Amino acid sequence: MTNMRKTLLSGLFSLTLLLVGGHLAAQCSFEGQVIDLSSSSTCSKVILSYDNFEILAPLDASALSTIDIGAEIQFSYTLDTLGQACAAGIPILLTCVEVTNQPAPDCIADFVFFADFDNNYPVASFQPLAVDANLQYTWDFGDGEIAYEPIVTHAFSGQGFYEVCLTLSGGNCGQTVNCQTVDLNECHAAFHTEGNDGTVNFFNTSSGNYTDWEWSLGNGAELQNTFLETFDYGEINIYTVCLTVWNNNGCSSKYCDYVFTGSGDVCEFATCVYPGDTNWDGSANVYDLLPIGVGHGTEGPPRQLDDVDLALDWSPQYAPDWGLETINGNDYKHLDCNGDGNVDGEDVEAIEVNYAAPSNIFMVQANGAPTVWLDFEWDTILIDDNTPATIELEADLMIGTPDLPMENLRGFALQMNYPEDKVVSGGIEVDYSDNSFFGNSNHILWLQKDRYDDGGEFDLGFTKKSAAAEGFGKIATVKFIVISDVLARDQSATQFTVSLEDVVAVNPDGAMLTIGELLPSTVYVVNKMTTATNNEWLNSQVTVFPNPATEKAIVQINDLKAEQLEVFNALGQKVQAETGSSDYFELNTADWEKGIYLIKIQTDQGMANKRLVVQ
Repeated sequence: MTNMRKTLLSGLFSLTLLLVGGHLAAQCSFEGQVIDLSSSSTCSKVILSYDNFEILAPLDASALSTIDIGAEIQFSYTLDTLGQACAAGIPILLTCVEVTNQPAPDCIADFVFFADFDNNYPVASFQPLAVDANLQYTWDFGDGEIAYEPIVTHAFSGQGFYEVCLTLSGGNCGQTVNCQTVDLNECHAAFHTEGNDGTVNFFNTSSGNYTDWEWSLGNGAELQNTFLETFDYGEINIYTVCLTVWNNNGCSSKYCDYVFTGSGDVCEFATCVYPGDTNWDGSANVYDLLPIGVGHGTEGPPRQLDDVDLALDWSPQYAPDWGLETINGNDYKHLDCNGDGNVDGEDVEAIEVNYAAPSNIFMVQANGAPTVWLDFEWDTILIDDNTPATIELEADLMIGTPDLPMENLRGFALQMNYPEDKVVSGGIEVDYSDNSFFGNSNHILWLQKDRYDDGGEFDLGFTKKSAAAEGFGKIATVKFIVISDVLARDQSATQFTVSLEDVVAVNPDGAMLTIGELLPSTVYVVNKMTTATNNEWLNSQVTVFPNPATEKAIVQINDLKAEQLEVFNALGQKVQAETGSSDYFELNTADWEKGIYLIKIQTDQGMANKRLVVQ
């Protein structure tokens, strides 16, 4: 065909030049893919030519011996009319070979396509990046038609965008599906502009085969089939301009972009978006999750981006107003962090990419309001010389109580301050509780950021995608991997304390909810060996009998004022606790497991420790 127009969609990797006939190959002229026809012919490795979709069979089989099946190549050749090739291909002699794209790994259903627009409807050829004779291939072209060959050609009813899916099954793949939006348009509208003092220069950069075009200039003016070079708007402002191109074959393409009629930076004229900064406070952090939850599911005009890869860059980006505002007066365009015209979970990535430490956080706090706290599994842990180098402390993140439940809660965010010198770097893990009153994990968004190097800060936020939650209880489990070597090694006891700070909770409108008093949560870590050595006199003032015990044991204290008594089993679990001033305690050991127990007595002169054996 003399007027063939084709479209190729395929990523190119770094070139690997091959030696042909002992010499470095020259610039190759054609493109194709190495495929395997051994299951259907006497051919093994042959070339599927992208130029005319013919099968070419090199007479010298060794020419392709080092190239993997599925590899894309550039090549040159001469016809070999005297040689005897396999019946499936045209015999050739290769004069140049370059590998441009290695085959995809097994079970990856990626594919490329080539479109021919010579007719009034597009005809496209599809092929996977690798062909495996052990797999079954199913193509769904998005127009109701199905095909079952690895390499297929399909005629579509008209130009446009189609969702084409390739399904691999069999072998070790189970079933793998890959869908792509395929652009089967032979024309594509595009333009760029330069503005100055109300006058704009237009540059039509549309491509492909189009015969007609129309400008919509955003101020009511429309121009058809006019070679637009300059337009005087008469004022400095921002307009949405659209260019539509089409032809008689059914192709139609429309491109819209904002046009700033002034010179300089448009962000000095209008409010621009910093991706991730949803609350417009100058930074992206965990508190920016809350507006996304409030606006989740809202749609508006997308940002026009010359390069979609820059959508998340921390730079001012112009976006048209959505006409909806948060309770703080910020347009919803700031919630659309990735600029795709939707407020959803994908916008959270911009916060993660551009994360900065929160500062100057305002919260509404009053005594008697529902609060948030950490509830550690154990309030006291015993360690000795046999304790592993690291131990795990687990706490439940709680919110509200039966007497003070949370009401109308859409989301909340907070910071946890922890002793970073006692925690392994990266040693904090959060698991959301699907049984929480806040809702199933499929219905929420959440974000966490460990700022270990900021003095031990862990930022955590949760938001529902819709509606509000009412209730109380566990939200998540927080696990700390702590370094036992620095816990109470040089002293009898130490504290591991975590404080919650700057808790911000909002309702479905984004208004702040009142939070009660925030109290720190502490685990006491007791060194059994050091305590016993340094407090011999204190220990001598305490008598435990009978020891060993079966039914009960008496703890008698001499010349000291006891303030608290606690008993721990060999696992460090507290089994009994008594408070109040006394010199006599009775322990009912009848139901205790057999073993060794540690009795810890806090006195007015220090901590005494005694061992009790229960038989």
